[in-house]
Amino acid sequence: MWSAESYARLRAFFPEGSRRLLLLRFLYSCLSVPVYCAYPAMLVILWQVKDERLLRTVLVPAAAFVLCTVLRKVWNRPRPFELEGLEPLVDTHSKGEGFPSRHAASAVIIALAAWYAAPGMGAALSVIAVLICAVRVIAGVHHPVDVLAGAVLSLLAGGIGFWLV
Repeated sequence: MWSAESYARLRAFFPEGSRRLLLLRFLYSCLSVPVYCAYPAMLVILWQVKDERLLRTVLVPAAAFVLCTVLRKVWNRPRPFELEGLEPLVDTHSKGEGFPSRHAASAVIIALAAWYAAPGMGAALSVIAVLICAVRVIAGVHHPVDVLAGAVLSLLAGGIGFWLV
């Protein structure tokens, strides 16, 4: 969990109006876009070529997403900015349900789906997934353990669903 002191040190690196803060806010807003565009495009291509991996490429991410959503409701863990009056570095209206991070889980499971069906795309989406995880922590909307749990959940679901079953 973030302590108020460690988060204050991190915030000091992103002073209001700085280029670093603008870049962080841009990444926070835009990093998910290529992931959430590439996934349906990949599904359409798999469908068009009647690839047998299509069903698994739909069901495994759906299962990971549902599992992550249920766990968030069960734990309903507060986000860093809800504790000790911390101010997030980005505009967010979400409260609670921070563990596990659904953005991290979604980005990782989509990257794994791409590794399964289109490995070149999987490599690119994996880099973006790592960046999404880092930015969500740096922005103060998730604790490190939140994004780690979301990523691990998807790694397990993807490993089992894509390669073991």
